[in-house]
Amino acid sequence: MKSSTSTAKHLGDRFWLPVASLGSLLVLWHLVSTFSGLGAYVLPSPLTVAVTLVSDAPIWANQLKSTLVLTLAGFGISLVAALVLGVLLDQAPRLERFLRPLLVLSQTVPAFFLYPLLLIALGFGFLPLLVVVVIACFFPLLVTFHQGLGSTDSNLVDLFRSLGASRWQIVARVRLPSALPALFSGLRITLAYALTACVLGEYMGAQEGLGVYMARSFKSFSPAKVLTAITVVSLLSFTFYQVAAVLENLFLKGYRR
Repeated sequence: MKSSTSTAKHLGDRFWLPVASLGSLLVLWHLVSTFSGLGAYVLPSPLTVAVTLVSDAPIWANQLKSTLVLTLAGFGISLVAALVLGVLLDQAPRLERFLRPLLVLSQTVPAFFLYPLLLIALGFGFLPLLVVVVIACFFPLLVTFHQGLGSTDSNLVDLFRSLGASRWQIVARVRLPSALPALFSGLRITLAYALTACVLGEYMGAQEGLGVYMARSFKSFSPAKVLTAITVVSLLSFTFYQVAAVLENLFLKGYRR
């Protein structure tokens, strides 16, 4: 009985506390927009944004398709590349030491800073945006995955080696499972990076996407539409985070079995 009560309380905390947090944010937003004197032309209320979200749904939903395709395509390419290079660096320490300064440098330069150069080199369209998303995702994924591989229990590696396992069998059965928690932590964060880089790139110069919808809303002096775009991006980021968390539970449970 006590165990079931504890479980119910835990589930309640996991559900109701986040709901209460978001509810508090909406209440604060409403109070500020109502009593601050800023006016709807500066800070529209949550209700106004909700109405705009519904009324503009055909417009932003059409733009959302391009953003989703770019985000997921760029993320998928960077994930595959990070997995391949991560394993290679783990098995070649000298190569890892050679590339380490570049990996550190990559964490200090936001990917969208490169977007103007990519526009000059590749022109407007799908390709420069895709490259920005890949750059934004690749290095964080590579760093977290490589750190996860490095955290493998050396005693377990020695045990498999003593049983006659080959190098790649150890990688597949020991090092990769050990790196999964770090990899999924990187996935949850990097999906948000991918979406942010995509939307910012679209905002700076693209023909379609949520960033274009946001830029047009800004140029038309419509804060309700700007906040609508921000709301859609936030909800999409939250969805990505939750999907990554579900996949993490599934994969880790499968490996534990």
